[in-house]
Amino acid sequence: MTLLKLNNQNMFHINLIFVILSTMFVNLATAEFYQDCGSPAGVITDVEVDECKPTDKVCILKKNTNATITIKFKTNQPTESVTADVHGIVAGRSIAFPLANSNGCFKSGLLCPLAEGVENTYENTLAILKVYPSLSVKVKWELKNEKGEDLACVLIAAKIKT
Repeated sequence: MTLLKLNNQNMFHINLIFVILSTMFVNLATAEFYQDCGSPAGVITDVEVDECKPTDKVCILKKNTNATITIKFKTNQPTESVTADVHGIVAGRSIAFPLANSNGCFKSGLLCPLAEGVENTYENTLAILKVYPSLSVKVKWELKNEKGEDLACVLIAAKIKT
């Protein structure tokens, strides 16, 4: 029977494997229910959705209720106006989710015009209608400036349930 000889090269490989596995477990433990899906005109600093914890991998949206989203972000340039655009992505297809108020500068917490580099807090509510099917969905919530550029683009892993 031959025992593994622990020389410097073997120790290096063992340490490398340990670092890789540790990184994987830390990333799994800190997984969030949302991702930045590309925000070239801004930087997302935080996202909150009612009933979702930051460490949840999937946000549960209950039918016949409202889900309030809060997006904190900074713009990379002065911004005159903000428009919200929300879609559900199911099986690769994008389906528009209608908002009662898509004007980000009206009753959403934003005071337009927005100054560059200042943190802003946007808040809106999405009705989770009873007629929506129970399924997994990626919710794509975009906040666009007057040029149509994304100030914030958030992709939320969600599941609609009864």
